[in-house]
Amino acid sequence: FDATVYLSNDYRDINFAREHNINNIVIIPNGADEDEFEHDLTEDEKRRFRNTYGVGGLVIITVGNYTGEKGHLELLEVFRKLPVTKATLITAGTIKPHDGCFDEFEKQAERINLGRKYIGKRVVMLDGENRKLVRDALKLADMFVFLSNIECSPLVIFESAAAGTPFIATSAGNNKELAEWLQAGIIVKSLPQPNGRVVADKKDALIQVTKLAHNRQKRLKMGDKGKEIWHTKYTWEKLTNDYLKLYQDILGRKK
Repeated sequence: FDATVYLSNDYRDINFAREHNINNIVIIPNGADEDEFEHDLTEDEKRRFRNTYGVGGLVIITVGNYTGEKGHLELLEVFRKLPVTKATLITAGTIKPHDGCFDEFEKQAERINLGRKYIGKRVVMLDGENRKLVRDALKLADMFVFLSNIECSPLVIFESAAAGTPFIATSAGNNKELAEWLQAGIIVKSLPQPNGRVVADKKDALIQVTKLAHNRQKRLKMGDKGKEIWHTKYTWEKLTNDYLKLYQDILGRKK
């Protein structure tokens, strides 16, 4: 190969390459679109979003389809136990009844929304196919929580940073590396499973979400830092130029 490109410096594909003496390794990470995330929501836009979707208090978001492997039910359990008087959990995924964990999640979300035990807490399920809606929700949220079981190098982590929103995630994929790169994330204890999967330690997840929920200054600092680093290193313009430079270097060597 003239070059082999990887999204991470520590994932199964690049580790396989090293074990088998594959040379010309190049790391070009994922990123997020500057056209979508360059501008923050105005206070008026935030107010309209909150009023339209019934969003109040601390806002936690997760993004992903209800496959059963994105940590939706685990996050719902954490949210139920979260010691915060008023909070909203926003989930953004494809609205597809009878698929994966969708029905179970919807049923449990309704119990929270209607139950006296959870007064002050609310779950809002947004249509993940509405791109603007998802983007605005990420910008509005106080934190992004991603208790996924399996990933590669999730775009949504970069989008969270681009939105100025700190994240809490399992160690799935290269999330730990992304937390280091972006300086905007916290990795919860994760229990290894077969086939490269992990499961969140829900007790630790609750501890980490609770700490961040009660530390607004830390949330703002992490969010600002993540957005700054994304803007410098992980925009699509920057990354496409990295690919272009790689192609040019290879062609130059072949002349």
